[in-house]
Amino acid sequence: MQVGALPELVLTRVLACLHRMAEARAIVREIAASKVQFSSRSVAELVAILTGLFELQITELYASWLPLVMGAEEKDGQIDSAFTLEILRGSGARWQPTNETVTLVTPVGAALLATCARFDTPDFSIERIGYGVGLRHNATPLAMRLYLSPADEVKRPATMRLYLDPAVEMEKSASVEGADTDWVAVIESHLDTMTGELLGGLMERLFTLGALDVTYTPIQMKKNRPATLLTVICPLSMGDELALILLRETTTLGVRIQPIRRLKAQREQVQIQTVLGPMLVKIKRLGTQLISASPEYEECQRIATARQIPLAEVYEVARDAIKNAIIEKKDDRDTAEKEK
Repeated sequence: MQVGALPELVLTRVLACLHRMAEARAIVREIAASKVQFSSRSVAELVAILTGLFELQITELYASWLPLVMGAEEKDGQIDSAFTLEILRGSGARWQPTNETVTLVTPVGAALLATCARFDTPDFSIERIGYGVGLRHNATPLAMRLYLSPADEVKRPATMRLYLDPAVEMEKSASVEGADTDWVAVIESHLDTMTGELLGGLMERLFTLGALDVTYTPIQMKKNRPATLLTVICPLSMGDELALILLRETTTLGVRIQPIRRLKAQREQVQIQTVLGPMLVKIKRLGTQLISASPEYEECQRIATARQIPLAEVYEVARDAIKNAIIEKKDDRDTAEKEK
């Protein structure tokens, strides 16, 4: 398998799925995640499905309620249902009890849903349906079922079903009109044994390496420990690199990586004249539509320091200049367009 030949988005999602599966298996089997191994079949299934989604240009997936089995299926010395539940824990998956006693959601399927799907119920109509059929462990091949009598015990094959609704794609396209869109990697981890000084240094290092954003959120962990949720946003190509930095340079034992689609307004800096001299301000647009204009902190701080005046005074001057030079001119242009 030529992993390096995969599209970047596919490779990132495959690695994210394997990471989820490794973390879950490590918890269930009480071993280190680094010792978890995967079968070539599981990797091939992930690559095939994610490549198919990529080729079909499907960027939004929605998952329905999942069947919650009352029993468990022993396989290769581990409990499949426990493994699957651990993968989907915290993903937002919704469950519905069933009388089945065997696992109906495989670990590979669980990892795909936890990584790529949203557990919402959108309004949709079905245009096309796709099926993928494989074999469960010790299952009877699907072709043989045609020749077996009803008395013969046949295990249900492993299946995947995909509904395609073109209306959802049209709504998505309409909603991004005028906005830029791209994909980024989001890395998360819980940190409960690092000091404020170390966290401050870590943030500076991540920004230096190329992170787009780094945030810390206070959380409460098990055993009533106060901790910090670290969230890093970075280009897809840097996801694994920054994740390894976190594993090497923080106290965390694992990180979560997932690809996220972003919508972005266009931003630019323009120079305007003010009573304090020329000043750079930030413009926010959606296509040709001006959304807002605001002072740049660094520019205001520079002028406040040079003139030895309060920063708040510089902001006030900048806002007045923006109103006169940008906002009112925009309103005049809009009025002229309507009159035409």
